Amino acid sequence: MISLSAVFWIHAFEMLGIFAFFILLGRSLWRKQWLNGLELVSASVFGLLLEISNMAIGHTYAYSTDFFFMIAGAPVVIGLGWATIIYSVMQWSDVFAFPWYKKPLLDAFSALILDLAIDAVAIRIGLWSWTIPLSEEWFGVPYENLIGWILVVFLFSFFVRWIRQKKLKPFLHALLLAVLPILSYMGLLVGFTLYTTLSSLPYIFATQQFSLFLQPNTMFEVMTFPEVQTWKGIWLFLVTIGLATQVIIAKKQKIPLKAKQDILTFGVLTGLHLFFLAVLFTTLRTQSPQALFLIGLSSFAVHLWLHIPRRTNQTPLP
Repeated sequence: MISLSAVFWIHAFEMLGIFAFFILLGRSLWRKQWLNGLELVSASVFGLLLEISNMAIGHTYAYSTDFFFMIAGAPVVIGLGWATIIYSVMQWSDVFAFPWYKKPLLDAFSALILDLAIDAVAIRIGLWSWTIPLSEEWFGVPYENLIGWILVVFLFSFFVRWIRQKKLKPFLHALLLAVLPILSYMGLLVGFTLYTTLSSLPYIFATQQFSLFLQPNTMFEVMTFPEVQTWKGIWLFLVTIGLATQVIIAKKQKIPLKAKQDILTFGVLTGLHLFFLAVLFTTLRTQSPQALFLIGLSSFAVHLWLHIPRRTNQTPLP
């Protein structure tokens, strides 16, 4: 079995991520789908904004210094990666005859399935690192990160779809996309605040330490307490069940034969799953909990189930 170094995987991840982003952007420009291209660029700015800001605010994770291109400690490819993932899952959910405001729920679930498989692998080859031990929460990944993936994808997808259905003039449409990273990040902060508050309330009431709400820096430490970690996991589980329910409802609908599924974005998401499976079964084959192998393969199977549609000759619903 081939065993490759962690630095090799970091550089491969960076180069492939940049390549995937510019392939998607280039296709949009080639087809003269200017607004689609701008959505990708806007999502990449959002990705970099949230990474730089989150590291500055929380100090709970850091990226490897082996990346070639970085801005304020955040690899450029991470911002491009967020854009690639958001754009790809939106292309997938676009084929469903589902209300526009529900499609972000499908997008968030598809992204979550990806993160469940890749994040615990990524930290074991040093792509990034968290401050909690590898044995805690999701194999060393804080539950906040999983909720973060849900919020990031849901919020950006929701706002983009809201803008689309307004059918605005191109200039106004583009202007809204330009400010969308800030709007989405504000929504992310609200979502995180709600999640951390709900997770910590039982502990705070039990200990009557209500002053903790006025000490943001201390709250980051509180989120690592076992009692709070349990509630973080419970809320994450409930949110995941809610998203999965919407996906099951959507998957019961057969996709019209004329509805085109985007092969390129399907390939990008599939490639991400396969990349981290390759890491797991080569470099990390003797260094990872056995459960990670099962999770990686199961997540890939769910990904295939999500993205391979049932088709019908029926006319799509409006």
